[in-house]
Amino acid sequence: MSDTGDATRPPASFNFALDVVEARAREAPGARALIAVGANGQAQYWTYGDIASAVRRLTAALAGCGLAQGERVLVLLPRIPAWHVAMVACMRLGLIPVPCVSQLTAAEVAYRARCSGARGAITSRACVDKFSAVESDLQLKLAVGGAPGWLDFDRATAAGGNAPPGAAMPADAPALMYFTSGSAGDPKAVLHAARGVYVRCRQPWRQLGLGPGDIVWTTSDTGWTRAASC
Repeated sequence: MSDTGDATRPPASFNFALDVVEARAREAPGARALIAVGANGQAQYWTYGDIASAVRRLTAALAGCGLAQGERVLVLLPRIPAWHVAMVACMRLGLIPVPCVSQLTAAEVAYRARCSGARGAITSRACVDKFSAVESDLQLKLAVGGAPGWLDFDRATAAGGNAPPGAAMPADAPALMYFTSGSAGDPKAVLHAARGVYVRCRQPWRQLGLGPGDIVWTTSDTGWTRAASC
C-alpha cells in the first residue's frame, strides 16, 4: 500500500486499484492473485501482473465511454475473473461499482439501476435481457461474450489503448455501493467511502489471520460484500 496506516486510521486517500493491485504488481508481478476453477474442474491462475494489465486495458475502454468520476456502474457477473477485473477497473477510474447478486430478476435490476442512478452496466451475455427496462439510460454497456448493442468485454480487455491516470480518491470520496438483502422492506443502497474500501481490504488479514501465500475459497455470490473482502 502507499501508506502505512492501519485499519483504525485509514490514509488520507486510497484507490484500491492503484494502492493495492498496481502496487503489488510492481513489487511482485508474478505473485499469484487469483485461482479460478471452472465447472469442468480446470483452473486458471492469475498473477497480480495479469490482473493489473487487464485492468489497465479495460480502464482505457471505460474511459472512452465518457462516464465521469463518481458515476455508478452496475456489475452483474458470476464468480469469474471478469468480475474482479471489472470491479478494479471501475475503482481505478473513480467510478462507483454496484455489485449485484447474480440471481436478480429484470425488475430487481431495474430497481437498483434507478435507485443508484446507474449510468453503466457490466454483465454477461446471458443477463443482458435483465437490463431491458433501463438499457436506454445506460451510457456504458459491456457484456462478457458480447451482445447486440453491447460492447464485448473480452475485446475491450484485449485491445490496446492508453489507460488514463488513476483517480484521486480522498478518504471520504464515494467508492463503492452495495444493496442490502431487502429482508426488512425494499433493498437499500449503502454507499461506502474510500476509507471503507481500505478497511474492507484488510479484513481477511485481521479477521482470518491470513498470511502471504494463504488461499481463501470464496463461495459468496458476487453481489454480497464477502465476495469483495477476499
